[in-house]
Amino acid sequence: MKVNCFKLRASIAGALNFYITYNGTKYQVTINILRRTRYEKNHYWNWNINYYGLARVNKNDKYGFVDKAGKEVIPCVYDNANPFQDGLTLVAKDGKWKFIDKAGEDVLPSDFDKYDSYFNKLTRNRKNGKWGFTDNTGKEVIPYLFDDANEFSEGLASVAKNGKYGFIDKTGKEVIPFIYDSADTFQDGLACVEKNDKYGFIDKAGKEIVPIIYDDACSFSDGLARVAKYGKWKEEKWGFVDKKGNSTFYVQSR
Repeated sequence: MKVNCFKLRASIAGALNFYITYNGTKYQVTINILRRTRYEKNHYWNWNINYYGLARVNKNDKYGFVDKAGKEVIPCVYDNANPFQDGLTLVAKDGKWKFIDKAGEDVLPSDFDKYDSYFNKLTRNRKNGKWGFTDNTGKEVIPYLFDDANEFSEGLASVAKNGKYGFIDKTGKEVIPFIYDSADTFQDGLACVEKNDKYGFIDKAGKEIVPIIYDDACSFSDGLARVAKYGKWKEEKWGFVDKKGNSTFYVQSR
């Protein structure tokens, strides 16, 4: 789905990374300090030391984890790795993803092509070109039936079958029919959906709350969503709508 929200990354003197995120209504700045540690004649680029006291590091193009003292706790043998959350992390080796704990031990099966969104309790993953969901133990909860899938948000996930998107609950039951060209996740109780190159918003019952008439849209935040209409010559007019579908104002883009 095309949206005019953005995330901008910048750095200062190789020591500070900051991200400026705009969600359509407000800006948020996230700052990450990068530290460099020497270890056996190699350099780590070290970031995201989290509540578990471990940092994901890269050495010779391989990923592992060190503690706050710089000691290598999990060897740098992985092709990719995510920061630890809930005591687990996802790592990739030889094209396969798996979960490991803080000791580096395997804790879930490793036969999936891709894992995602584990920390939303149900894991979106892909197997043999189809998407499904497993629980925290790796047990298949929702079969691999979908051509595309987004993470669960507010109890529902948007998924695609036969070129159309709809929504399912955590049992895999179809809640909102597969009638949309694209569908975003629920935010603030509403999800942005697309039909015939136009965007609008629906609630969790599938009721159209904001008419599907806009040429672009961002998700709701704090009761408002940023939307756009294009003029005859494709000039953009941006404004905001509330959850009743009322436009609040428009600004002519320059």
